[in-house]
Formats: sequence, structure tokens, C-alpha cells
Amino acid sequence: HSLVAEEVEVLEDEVTELDFELLHAEFTPSRDEFHLVLEPDNDHIFEFEVANGGNAPLVWMVERNLPEVPDLEVWELRETQNTQETADDDQINGVVFAADHYFVSGGNNREDDNKIYVFNRDGELIREFDQFHQSDYGIRDLCWDGELIWGADEGILYGFDTDGELVHEIEGEAGSYRSLIYDSDNERFISADITSDIYISDRDGHLTGTIDRPGDLRTYGLAYWPDDPDGYNLYIFGRGEETDLAVSKVNLENGDFSLVTEIADVRGRPGGICITNLLDVYSWVLIGIVQNPDRIAIWQLATNYGWFEIEPEEGVIEAEASENFRLVLDATGLPIDATFEGELVFTHDGIGGETIIPVTLEVQEGEVHTYRELDLSIGWNLVSANLQPDEEDVEVLMADLVEADLLEMMKDGSGHFYRPDYNFNNIPGWSVNEGYQVKMRDYAEVRLVGWTVLREEPIDLESGWQIISYYPNFPIEATLALSRIEEHLVIAKDGYGNFYIPAWDYSNMGDMRTGRGYYVNVDEDVELVYVFEHEEAMSGNIIHQSSVYTEPGLLPVHSRTGSNMSLLVTTDPSMTGEVGIYASDELVGSGVIRDGICGIAVWGDDLTTDVIDGAIEGEPFELKLLCDGNLNQIGYTLLSGKDVYNQDALSVIKLTESVDMPDEFAIVSAYPNPFNSLMKLNYSLPEAANVKLNVFDLAGRHITELVNSRRQAGIYTTTFDGSDLASGIYMIRFEARGHTSQYKVTLVK
Repeated sequence: HSLVAEEVEVLEDEVTELDFELLHAEFTPSRDEFHLVLEPDNDHIFEFEVANGGNAPLVWMVERNLPEVPDLEVWELRETQNTQETADDDQINGVVFAADHYFVSGGNNREDDNKIYVFNRDGELIREFDQFHQSDYGIRDLCWDGELIWGADEGILYGFDTDGELVHEIEGEAGSYRSLIYDSDNERFISADITSDIYISDRDGHLTGTIDRPGDLRTYGLAYWPDDPDGYNLYIFGRGEETDLAVSKVNLENGDFSLVTEIADVRGRPGGICITNLLDVYSWVLIGIVQNPDRIAIWQLATNYGWFEIEPEEGVIEAEASENFRLVLDATGLPIDATFEGELVFTHDGIGGETIIPVTLEVQEGEVHTYRELDLSIGWNLVSANLQPDEEDVEVLMADLVEADLLEMMKDGSGHFYRPDYNFNNIPGWSVNEGYQVKMRDYAEVRLVGWTVLREEPIDLESGWQIISYYPNFPIEATLALSRIEEHLVIAKDGYGNFYIPAWDYSNMGDMRTGRGYYVNVDEDVELVYVFEHEEAMSGNIIHQSSVYTEPGLLPVHSRTGSNMSLLVTTDPSMTGEVGIYASDELVGSGVIRDGICGIAVWGDDLTTDVIDGAIEGEPFELKLLCDGNLNQIGYTLLSGKDVYNQDALSVIKLTESVDMPDEFAIVSAYPNPFNSLMKLNYSLPEAANVKLNVFDLAGRHITELVNSRRQAGIYTTTFDGSDLASGIYMIRFEARGHTSQYKVTLVK
């Protein structure tokens, strides 16, 4: 600190008086602690500030500290446990840590049935059970996918729970499973033999790729570390050049590898390994089997600071100013029912010189008081939240959006709505089991605070349509998520018009996702409980396709209007191209044919706008096929439903063949004729032309204009609405490129 003269006064023949003020900085945080309960794989951002109330600049920096964690060096040996002696088995091969226990595979001295041994943290043998296939050595390596333990013997993958019950048995295609890991980031298995290439397989055991053997590296154990700082996530346990044991790592994207360390503090032969943060919540450790004698060895890999991040990390705060900070607490990949305690240690040149702010994160599965942020885009959104807000009144929840003039309208599945511009709301309140339509003028987000709902909580569905919430915190493929109600599910739709129809074994919905709402139509009252793992085979052979929104074609993708119907288009598998749906010559939906099928959302008119931006209720539509650059009308046969637009209807059609290009300017057909309200008129243009279609009565009086615009060559359909006209005979006059013709139609009421 220094002194400064604030005021100097010099008087003749008197003593000079000086008033001094001490220059100092002050460190004043807006929060003195942070404590949060989060569900697994969720995160939260705290925003806070530090003020400097002093009269000098404040220079500061912040570090994260774990006060209860010993200071361990990387690759420091933490402990060993002699499993050979405890289990009386000299053929210990693989190890994984799950459910707070070590699961160890053993060959049982090659004298009896192969075993899985279960040890507690202290190395005490708790129980054992037989492996699922008997061979000389049994399962050589084990891995954990978060739900099941996996091991392989003679090409068969065995997935079993922590009680020892076999859940899955998969015949694998990889060349070897001597060493085996599960890649949790990409949901796949990776395996190898001592001198083989590295094999990559999907969850069903199908071989999807290989990585060349890194040099002359010999593989005895594999492990996966998602947090490797270099992106080399695959770790290999083998022999060192100067030591018995060494660890290398591989970049799975390009096959590059590097030596991590040669281990000198333990001697023996390498076996299976795993990398986990379940043994010590503050650390990543590598657990390996070292043979002769066979034992578990545990090495420190990294201290886990990743659950709390602070920014910025250093800076200067001027006098009488403040700095904004962001603290992120992240429960992604953390053990459940664990508590993490840390500190933000600020060192500064303010009064005191150091400020410590405690940080506590509890990870709990179950009902948690937390928040959800819903991202809203321009136009119509279909949203839900898997928590029950403390504040249920939608006017209060949407107040910030209304104040910013962003919210245009909100609707529930029962027809209730909120219109801020009319100061009207009859939505009873936000319910955790329901979804909501929200129309926005711009992008924004809304935060809901309340108690979460368990993913297994049932949702009572009533016969017919409703908008439902999505409970799980992670994506689930729609046909799996809804599999328990597939026998009563007529159709499910997302906010983009993608749909799942069990009766036709078709879905282009993809994954259901947190924060989104879903339309569901069931044929009777039923209880929905979301399925998030394959419990049993689902009926049928469901065709899964990508949405046109994720893989668009050449035809435009229609904007969401808040209402649609579902159209399933089938055809011969040899037919390719894109299908456009047209109402009054305007595109109202499109899809891309793949393998003889595609699902299309036919969008209806948005009644909240002043323009017609979709099909009108009851309006006929026609189909055109874009193939080889040509857009031609195409014939079809109705298999189910109607070829007119009705909101939330379902129609299934089979394409027949494209209509040949016409050779004359004329009205081709008008049907039905006679008609009682609506009639479809087809007209042909062999060349591009300005087209006029007008209706006259028999006295020659002009009644209405149907078409007056330019059209490309092709066959077109328009609609004549005679609902406001008297019964009688009318003449429709067609004009194009100097060609004129008339067509007589009869209206009968």
C-alpha cells in the first residue's frame, strides 16, 4: 500500500497541514459459497460478481482447490491387492470397478469352472459366480457401460448385471476379444489380441472398422478414458522396453499412438485394465491386473477438477468497479449419490490478500429441485419440461418473453391458449406431464425452476390426441421410448412433423429429446412409461429414416405452421427422387424417397397469420415427383385415409407412375362432376405459359377467377369452391398462349 496527499494547504507563518488517505483495494464477492444438487449428466451456471470498493486497482487470480484430496503425483501407485491369494486362483485376467466393487474374471486355475470374483474396496472376497461359457482361460478382460458389465469368450459377448445375471449374449464379428473396452462416447466396443489390429464393433457386435496395430505394440489390456487431455482416448497396457509394464495411448480418429509411461514400481505380466472415476470421485485412476503373483494395482491418473470451472481466471478490477464471473458445475459422467467439495481460492492485493469461497456439488438420481432452460426459436415450438415448476402460472413463467415482445401465442393440448396481445389466458397452469406449443417472434430461452420428475414416472394418456412431456434426461430412439404402448399407439409426432406409425412399421422421428413436447394419439386410455433400454424385442420390422429436416433434398423444406397432417408415401424400391405435396399449386410438404418409402408432414395454414401459408382444411392436394431435374405430376393409389388436407389426419399412398408431359393446352378433367361444394380441376400445359381460369354462369356473367399466373409445363390441379353459389350449370374458361377452351360443370346442392 502507499500513501497519497489528498489535500495540501500552505499558510504563511504557520505549520503546513497534510491530509493523507491510504491507497487500498477491496475484494467483495456477491456470494460467499456455492451449493447445488444436480441430476446425473446435467450442468448449471452460476453468475456472480466481485466488487472493488477501494480506491486502487485490484489485481487478482483464482485457482481451484480440493481441500480433502491428498496431493498425488500422476502415475503414483496408490495400492495393490493380492487377488490370487484371496480367491485362490492363479489365472486372474480382467478387472472392472462397478457398483462400488471390483469385478474380476478368473480361470480358476484351469481346473474348474471359470469364475467372476467380487471384491470390496478393502480387497475382501464378497462372493463369486460362474462365467457363462467355459474355456481354458475364460473371459480375459472386462468393461462397464454404465448399466452392464461386458466380457467375451471365444467370440461371444456377454453382458451381465452386477448381480451376476446374464442380460445379453451377442455373437461378435471382431477378430478377437482378448482385450475389451466400451467406448461410452460413441456407444461401441473396441477389442484386440496381443499382436492383432484394433477392432471396432457396434452394440450388436457387428464389425464397423479397424485400426492398424500401432507399430510392434503388444496389447494385453485396453481401457477408455474420455477425459484424456490430448484426445488419445484408448489406453493400452503392455510391456515396456526397460520395465515389465508400460502404458500407451491411441487416437481413435487417426490411429496415432504414443507411449504414456513405463511403470517401474510394480513388476509382473500385464493383464486387463480399466480407467474409472468411480473408485475415487476426485480422481481418475487406472486399475490393472498384474500377474505373477496375480493382483490388482491402482495408479493415479489425474485429479478431477472438471466438475467445477471458473472464468475468468485472472485480471484487474479498477477502483469502484466490479468484474462478472461464471462458475459452471457439471455432473456429466460423475458418480451418482456422490458429494464433491472444492474451493475457489482467490489471491489478490486487496485487504486480506486471500479469499476462499467453498463450492459443493451433490449428484443425485431422483427428484431434485433444479431448473430447466427451454430454447425457443422463431415461429412455432413444441416444448416440455421434465420438472414441475414451482410457479405454475404461464403468465408469470412467460413474463420476461412478454415484456420483450417475443411471445406471440402459447397453447396446450386441450385447446386452451394464452394471447398476451389480447390479455387473455385460459391455460390452467404448467403441468409436468404435458407439452405446449409456443409461437415466438425471435429466438429466446425460458427458465423453469422446480422439482424434477423421475424418468420412470408414468404418464396417463387418454384415448385420442394429446401433447405429452418427455421425462428422460437423455435422447432415446422414439420407437424404443414408446415401445410399451406400441399396441395402442396410432401415431406419435414431434414438432417438426416427423412421425412414428406402429401399424405401418415406420418412423422418421429419430431420437426423442429433453425439452421437446410430442403429439400422441392412442386408441384407448393407457399408461406410458418411457423405455430407455432394450428390455424385449419390439414387434414388427420397423423402417427407420432420417427426417427431411436433417437431410434435406432439392425441394424446399416447408416452415412449421403449428399444424400438419402425416402422409406416408410408398412405392417400388427402384423408384428414387423427391416428392412434393401441392395444394392450390403451392408446396405444402416434401420428402425424399429412400428404399421405396418416405414420411412427409403436410403443413396446414397458420391461422395466426394474415396470409395463407399452408393447406386449407378439406383442401385436396396433389403429388409431384422430382427426378433427374424434372418435376412431374405422379399418380398414386390411396391405401389409407384421404387425399385432402385434414389437421392431424394420417394418409398412406402408393405411387404408381409419373404422368407423361401433356401435348395440348386444355382442361384435362373436372371431378367430381356434378359436385356439391368442392371440385378439382386438372389442366395441362405442354409449354410454360400465362394461365387464366375463370368461371361464368350460362348468362355469361363472370363468377370468380380461379387462376391467373405463369406456370411451367406440366399438369396442374386447382380447386373450384362452389359452396356459396346456387345450384346450376357453370362454364369454366381456360386461356393460355392463345389457346381457349371451355368446360361445363354442374353444381348440385
